[in-house]
Amino acid sequence: MTTYPEIGNQSQKSRRSLFLLLITYLLLFGPKFYIADITVITACGLAIYFLFREGVRGKISTKILYLWVYIAAILFYFFLVSATTSNDPYPLAMEFGKLILYIASAAGLVELYRVHYLYEYAVPLLQDIFRSILATAFLVVALFLFPDVRYELYSSVDLYLFHGRDPKAIVNRITDLSIGGSTVSLVLLFGAISLADGRIWQANHGSGYRMALFYLLFAVATLLTGRTGFMLLLATSAIWLTYRSVNAPLLVLKTIGRFALVTVAVILLTITYINIEVAEQFVDKIAPWAFELLYSFVDTGNFQSETGGYILSQYILPDSLSGFLFGGGGYDIPPDSIFVKLLHSVGLLGVTLSAFMFVVAMKGKRQELTAKYLNIYLGILLIGNLKETMLGNSRGAIIIFLILAIAAKRGKDRIHVTRNAKASLPNMANCK
Repeated sequence: MTTYPEIGNQSQKSRRSLFLLLITYLLLFGPKFYIADITVITACGLAIYFLFREGVRGKISTKILYLWVYIAAILFYFFLVSATTSNDPYPLAMEFGKLILYIASAAGLVELYRVHYLYEYAVPLLQDIFRSILATAFLVVALFLFPDVRYELYSSVDLYLFHGRDPKAIVNRITDLSIGGSTVSLVLLFGAISLADGRIWQANHGSGYRMALFYLLFAVATLLTGRTGFMLLLATSAIWLTYRSVNAPLLVLKTIGRFALVTVAVILLTITYINIEVAEQFVDKIAPWAFELLYSFVDTGNFQSETGGYILSQYILPDSLSGFLFGGGGYDIPPDSIFVKLLHSVGLLGVTLSAFMFVVAMKGKRQELTAKYLNIYLGILLIGNLKETMLGNSRGAIIIFLILAIAAKRGKDRIHVTRNAKASLPNMANCK
């Protein structure tokens, strides 16, 4: 009887690739139900896998050790401030303490991709991050279109946006089931930016319309989740179109034409099949919130935003010099910006220590493609932290950064070679 080992091998590789995609999605966007936190469960599993493999090798990666030691030093300073003041250390310890787990889980995920894809792990990893973000954008739009499903799921997840409020009261902002708020809109922005890279998207014949459809999906999802991501998406799109119109005007015209056709088709389908309740919610609740600046201009003649005024008003310095330098106030203060929270609770020194953590994480980057996306995502994080807390509580948002930071370090990668992969090693000599 004839056997086909190569076909079986390809099938096995395909199943493993789907498994990696599923693990990536659950780590980044696993729902936090009241009975189980899928992201934390997945992170624990990946962390155990990473520690086991490092234990077998007998040596933990120096990059991971540096990050752990540095975060431990930050936590020590936070507890030192708390011990000498009335500041409660628990919120800060939880915020930064989760990073120890997330660092190990990110390293475990990267290790899985290295084992499966060997030296070519960067592109598949970035593609699966993109696919996970794309699935989240689709979920956001689906929850908008099906209110009954949205209310049922919102009543099952433990998301800060819904605390103390009935799910039906949250109709001006649609979110996913994991991160929520403006933070997820910034993650969706990162997904939209990934569309412009052919190495990630791997464009082929006819994919231009799919790319336009995916961009429209990201645009709508950012609009529904948070204006920050939506406005930044419009700005980056305008910059890209301006730049490309000089170098490739025909490409710009094709892109605009495809996007226009896709948009018209989607609008016609939406008008035909949209639920009346969905249309009313968009007109009465979502549009006034999402386009607050335009509504304000129509009503008053000025571009004003209640949210924008609140963001500016939250940047208040501590009253004393010692408070400014070393903190001592509470972390759970009304402003959302983590910079303001840290300044009041642990002072300028704590803010500096926390910001330098990103420098430590990015130290020693080697892999060009991943490093490029790491720099892009760092810029998004810095913007997001001006008005949000994109650390432990943001789960997938900070985990993406950690994955990129760990994957970007090429160096002397220690690759575990399986029996089936040994035959292909001679062909890897020319890989960079």
